[in-house]
Amino acid sequence: MFLYKKLSPKAYNLVLGGIVLYALVANILLCLFCGPIFSRMDPVALILGELIVSIIGIFFGRSKNLKVRFLGYNLIVIPFGAVLTAILPVFAAEAVFLAIVLTAVVTVGMITLSTLFPAYFSRLGPALGIALLLSLTVDIITWLLGYPQNIITGVYVVLFSLYLGFDWHKAQSCNKDVSNAIESAIDLYLDITNLFLDLLQLIDLSDLFD
Repeated sequence: MFLYKKLSPKAYNLVLGGIVLYALVANILLCLFCGPIFSRMDPVALILGELIVSIIGIFFGRSKNLKVRFLGYNLIVIPFGAVLTAILPVFAAEAVFLAIVLTAVVTVGMITLSTLFPAYFSRLGPALGIALLLSLTVDIITWLLGYPQNIITGVYVVLFSLYLGFDWHKAQSCNKDVSNAIESAIDLYLDITNLFLDLLQLIDLSDLFD
């Protein structure tokens, strides 16, 4: 079956990188051409819709059919991109550009570090999971109490940077086939987009462009 056909490391990474790049380009196109559509939608309805469609996408992503699995990938990427499209107009263009540059630098840096120090990143999974859960709890409490979000947003930046390194290591450690390339691409795409959003929020909270 094509999904599980073994690939060379070079071919596997080309497929993996291509799938992640496809998602990021799709998000950019959504931002460029569909901004007015999504920005007029009710934010709560948009986020709930994104969650529902993404759950369906995760279900489809488990299929053994390549087309169905890729459809599942799109059902995660496109709704997330729609939310991004609705959010970005709130921020200054300079802040968005800086967040994009910093995200690219951190992504390349963490992939490089993960490649150089695989043993270290292989051990991070459980600790990152616990740290993310605790951070989400603190985030909700501080938001409800009206406290500033600078520190917790900075923590998210560190966490998703480390997740990038961990997920890259995981992607390189599994069987190198199309199935795992798609699954790993989902993890990396979510790491990159969440890192971008947290960097953007941190830049906004720092009032650099006010």
